[in-house]
Amino acid sequence: NFEDRTFRLGFVNSMYCIAYPVGDALSGILTVNLGFIIVFLICVSINCVALWIGIYFIEDTSVKYDPASVETFTDQIWGNVKVAIRKRPNTSRKIILLTLVAAPLVRSPLVGEYSVLYLFVRYKFGWTETIYGYYAAFQLFGLFVGAIFTLGFLSKKLGMEDSKLGLIASAMDMVSATLYTLVQTSWQMCVVPVFDVFHGAAQSICTSILTKHVESNELAKITSVKTFLESIVPSLATPLYNFVYIQTFEILPGAHYLLSVCLGLPIFIIFWSIRSSEAELKLAQKKPSVCFDPKIESPADLSTT
Repeated sequence: NFEDRTFRLGFVNSMYCIAYPVGDALSGILTVNLGFIIVFLICVSINCVALWIGIYFIEDTSVKYDPASVETFTDQIWGNVKVAIRKRPNTSRKIILLTLVAAPLVRSPLVGEYSVLYLFVRYKFGWTETIYGYYAAFQLFGLFVGAIFTLGFLSKKLGMEDSKLGLIASAMDMVSATLYTLVQTSWQMCVVPVFDVFHGAAQSICTSILTKHVESNELAKITSVKTFLESIVPSLATPLYNFVYIQTFEILPGAHYLLSVCLGLPIFIIFWSIRSSEAELKLAQKKPSVCFDPKIESPADLSTT
């Protein structure tokens, strides 16, 4: 149902946090013992199996349509954009736009940090590929546990609002990034992920907020806009984090984590603004006059905006 959407989306997204640790834990061992070519062939084989499962076991529920009636490519793109920017009752449009800004910012630190993580631990602590694989698995497993705790307990059981969870996640991300900057020993590096467990929940929170402020027939379009913005992140965050690391690793190897702190501040401000906007929206929905607003087709729209 509508109230459980945050938990369900978070649970689906957390499945990635199960696959990543297994892959990272095995990558170090397999690379050392089998070589890069065999490892890449294993990855290709696994992807082929996933494609086969998708083709033969996932039911196609799409409705038959006339190809001539399909919108042009540019019309489809503009249609998706219009879903994000069109006028909505009260503060819903503001919340949607803020969330679309927050989504790529939330993903940027995770992508950027992992792009230089191996270089960082190899230079700072002298770790091998195998040790790095174990550590990456441990770190990502922590993200999985954090996502389950945040979305399963705080959201589902305690009923905590998504925007409040976003505030907690962004604050803890800034704390953990600061600690990563200051680590001096291997054991300290292994302790910091305890404070970074909320990072895996932040992306699910953004998705949940978006889906709760659009109509059911707009979910696919708004999700495509969010996915497009997130897909740009690797092409920007990866070179930025690598550039900062190359320029600073001899002076302060963990300086690139300060970028995550800088990105965390606007994320925190955005979630704070979303929380304020949602409070205004709830207040407006309590007013009897809202139900007779001619811009709103039916009272049911209020529960989905």
